[in-house]
Amino acid sequence: MPIPKVIFQPDSAVHLKQGFDRMADLLAITLGPSQGHIVNQSQTKDRPELLDDAATVARRVIALPDRRQDVGAMMLRQMTWRVHTQLGDGSATAAVLAKAILHEATRMVTAGAEAVLVQEGIRKAADAAGTALRNMAQPVGGQEDLAAVAQTVTGNADLAWVLGEMFDLLGPHAYITVENYVASFLERVYYEGGRWRGRIISPYLITAPTRGQAIQKECSIALYAGHLQDADALGPLLDVAARQEPPRLLLVAHQISGEAVNGLVAAHLDPKSELKVTAAALNIGGETGHRELDDLALLAGATLLGEDVGRPLESVKAEDLGRAGRIEVDKEALFVVDGGGDERALRERISAWQGRLDSLPADDDDRDELQKRLTRLSGSAGLLKVGAPTKAERDVLRQKAEQGIRVLAATMAEGVLPGGGIAYARAAARIDPDRAASPDEQLGMIAVKNALPAPFFQIIRNAQGSAGSGTDGSSVKAPGVILEQALEAGEGYVYDVEREDICSARTAGVMDAAGIARQVLKTAASGAMMALSVDVTVLKKRPVTNVSYEP
Repeated sequence: MPIPKVIFQPDSAVHLKQGFDRMADLLAITLGPSQGHIVNQSQTKDRPELLDDAATVARRVIALPDRRQDVGAMMLRQMTWRVHTQLGDGSATAAVLAKAILHEATRMVTAGAEAVLVQEGIRKAADAAGTALRNMAQPVGGQEDLAAVAQTVTGNADLAWVLGEMFDLLGPHAYITVENYVASFLERVYYEGGRWRGRIISPYLITAPTRGQAIQKECSIALYAGHLQDADALGPLLDVAARQEPPRLLLVAHQISGEAVNGLVAAHLDPKSELKVTAAALNIGGETGHRELDDLALLAGATLLGEDVGRPLESVKAEDLGRAGRIEVDKEALFVVDGGGDERALRERISAWQGRLDSLPADDDDRDELQKRLTRLSGSAGLLKVGAPTKAERDVLRQKAEQGIRVLAATMAEGVLPGGGIAYARAAARIDPDRAASPDEQLGMIAVKNALPAPFFQIIRNAQGSAGSGTDGSSVKAPGVILEQALEAGEGYVYDVEREDICSARTAGVMDAAGIARQVLKTAASGAMMALSVDVTVLKKRPVTNVSYEP
């Protein structure tokens, strides 16, 4: 066991920043449409990986050779991976912004400013810039705007166009699932009504063998909270359902097994009865299972039955049954279309959930679950089938699709901004350091103001580095000159590095999601503040000698 090594200021800050910068420089290569690629040779794989995603690159770096620098590198690594998992995009931008803010703030502290007050200035400036980004955002103009944002995230024109179409059709609260498709192309399926994960309890209940589904039109719906096993308990329910017009029943429970399955199949196949039965098990219980059935009850207009809710199945009455214009059940899902629930209650629930969803930040853990429940009631669900020639390509494309979905959801919620880093540069002008409460706090605000153009400059440097000095012998414009010209062009204009021209963001299709941009800035500022606050570093790990990186 090695003896822990303790590093105090100023050495701890110097080495931490060196590691922070080295990781940021590596990830910065992947920023923008002309990003570079990074080759990673794993000790466990024969072939090297070709990487162009900042979050994946960060995850591949296990440690730096210098333990003193490794602390800063791992700090940035964790930050960029958090951006990736919560937002789906913006890891490289967050790294570039965090490095720039830390660089500017470190200069202030080194010159004698109080670190705590500088941090408060960083926080205030980041809040002001975030507000500016929100105010600059424009509503989504339709499929083309959505596709432009998706193109920025995925780098795949076909996938971007399909995702843009799906969100344009399904609306701001679309719930889109992704699955691999054994084909060489993309396919999408749109679902009407609500969709629940579940399964048909017996193949004997299937009415459409070629599709493997049980399909019923104009049927009654009964909901049971719990595990249904006793066939005798089904008698009253089947009697009530048989008296409905038409005599068709969908029974949904958390679980259905044993004699209850046999009883439902027998009722469905009984030649002496006109009653047709479909049954689905959600295979989930507890609080989550109750929420699933609560949503279905609201959509269908049904009363929840079960011992846990004080309504035994034997006590069922006709008014406890809900209705649906059409239901479909297969081995994976249950669909309920044209539910018979109270329209006013549905609208009130949808409105309440929309308000709550709009108030949640993009990285809130509750957003996905709330969006899924909202989609069930509003009927905006879709399935994207991702196909490609090989499994490896399908997996990569599926990952990009899932990233694009998260970003487009944020885009629909808060709108779009001109991309290419210009929005951050414009937001810098909205920061007023004179509002600071102290001179040192003012320096923190200035640090953020100076750092915000960094993503714009990095995108241009990446493009100029990949293109060289030009075949026509013309000199390369300095990034600062390009930024000044882009700002003078006015709101809504960007510098398109592929065309090497200043043009309308919408015309060029260079768009960013406003919600993602705000959260990236907030996370980057938080990461820089954390790095700035470290006074002592304690090293406990053994040095790593088999990892190297040359910027």
